[in-house]
Amino acid sequence: MSALLQYITFHSPELAFYSDRTLNEVSPTPTSISSHDENAIIKMITEQETAEQNYDSSSSEKTEQYIDNTIQPSRHDRFALCRSHITQLGLVMFENRQNIDLLNTTKHNCDQLLRELKNLDSLNCRETHKIG
Repeated sequence: MSALLQYITFHSPELAFYSDRTLNEVSPTPTSISSHDENAIIKMITEQETAEQNYDSSSSEKTEQYIDNTIQPSRHDRFALCRSHITQLGLVMFENRQNIDLLNTTKHNCDQLLRELKNLDSLNCRETHKIG
């Protein structure tokens, strides 16, 4: 690590914070820190560590819950691949359901969209542009 920092200091002097020492030298400890400031710094560091540990434990529980919810038996119907893809994108999760727009086929303005989708489905390149 020291050799890497020395190399960076030599080849990129603009990264050096102080002109009198290199990046691999240990910076001097400040002598003007009061015990009150030192205790406040230690308290902030321990609070940060506690917050990170709490976040890690809560996020791992959510991840395990998400993994448990996404494991499903394999299906062999026509839209199994579409369902699998939507599940992998996370669109089935409760938080993301508001981002899904369903096509209402009873509306008059959807007729043209349906015609265009059927037209796309009937094109010769349907292997790469299959619309389900």
